[in-house]
Amino acid sequence: MQDENTLREVAKDCVHCGFCLPACPTYQLWAEEMDSPRGRIYLVNQILDGATLSDTAAEHFDRCLGCMACMTACPSGVQYDQLIEAARVWTEEARTAAPADAPAAGASPRTVRERAARAAIFSLFPYPRRLRALAAPLRAAQRTGLDRRLARSRLPGRVSPVLGAALRLASGGLASGGLASGGLGSGGLARPGVSAAAGRPLPGRVPALGTRRAPRSGPPRSTPGPPR
Repeated sequence: MQDENTLREVAKDCVHCGFCLPACPTYQLWAEEMDSPRGRIYLVNQILDGATLSDTAAEHFDRCLGCMACMTACPSGVQYDQLIEAARVWTEEARTAAPADAPAAGASPRTVRERAARAAIFSLFPYPRRLRALAAPLRAAQRTGLDRRLARSRLPGRVSPVLGAALRLASGGLASGGLASGGLGSGGLARPGVSAAAGRPLPGRVPALGTRRAPRSGPPRSTPGPPR
């Protein structure tokens, strides 16, 4: 993880233009500013300025998929990967009861259910063989309609809110309280440029609020390559 001074310099490259918002899958899903790269950079700046990481801010960091589509869309070349990496370290330290001098100390520890869900994810998705073994029963559930019936019920949400949300998304938002069907395409996935949370088109550019900032002069910041 980079030191705080380096993180401040990286965060300064963000001019709040909003080009990253339509490229961010979590923003398309929830249409929430703090679930966008721009919003998460704002949260990182707050923590660097001495703010305590709250449970809400930690959740916004946890929701980032790490796809880095925002880095491709960013005209200023903001190295978002360095910022979200630091944010995840702070969040994990706070969640696991890190010492009080940690920069992000303050968030509540993960519940047993959250730890179990994370353990299942990290023990399954990095392993292709395990995923292939799980594919057969999932296909059977889709063919029989069992996945849609489960999504309509409250059982998955009681077992794990993460599982319930995933089933609502995969089944096309049919469950009560799920995603708006107007923003979903085939297979229950959000259509590009459409907010699944609101079922409305997302603008191509979302202007920032506050004091106008001029773009940084010079070429975009690039990640240094390995020494030769």
